Amino acid sequence: MNSIRFNREALLHFYDDAQTAFFKLLSPKGHVSGITGLIGEELLLGMLCRYLRTCDGLHDVRILGDVPRQQPPGRKKLDGWIVSKAPKRLFQVEVKNWSAHSLGGRNLPVSAGKDELTRESNRRWNEYFGNGNHLPESAGKVLLEFNRPAGEENFAAEPVICFWHPIAKQGCDPMSTFTEENRTLQIFSGSNFLRSIQDEYVDIDSPRLDQRLQLLNLLCARRQ
Repeated sequence: MNSIRFNREALLHFYDDAQTAFFKLLSPKGHVSGITGLIGEELLLGMLCRYLRTCDGLHDVRILGDVPRQQPPGRKKLDGWIVSKAPKRLFQVEVKNWSAHSLGGRNLPVSAGKDELTRESNRRWNEYFGNGNHLPESAGKVLLEFNRPAGEENFAAEPVICFWHPIAKQGCDPMSTFTEENRTLQIFSGSNFLRSIQDEYVDIDSPRLDQRLQLLNLLCARRQ
């Protein structure tokens, strides 16, 4: 599995604080959408893999090359399949890169303490789940049935939504659960996960992003 090393604190500055001065003259303003289009989905899928491996104790966790798709006429699709071999589990994943820069987003400094992070995480949870399921349709589709990937047809797919912004049912845990119509939806927060670890750099599984960066390197001439 190809991985890319990211600066943990820089990611939090970039996505959680629209007023950050961390990048000095290289302001994220005007570049967030472009960079997110390049790295966003792969970043959160890879962070979920790392969480499942290090916090849930799953082994041989990897992102599959295909994505969840429905047959016509629905043709809805999600952002990725993640599978583990020990124990055997299959996850169908929808990514929402909503952050401080998004409509309705709120700044949360990297220096925020646990109490502040918990308040923001629980506020967001109540906004979506406080009175039933208020997820936007674009996110709620993760609860639908999708064709299993080849070789995984006999395994039940577990739906997961990956958000960037802080969200948690209790405290500020990176993963929470919500049950609707006898289905359990798992909700992962990339911000909460990065804030739960202390590593200066984090290696994130990013096979498709690695290929994109290789192509970009071929397209761009080196600056003199």
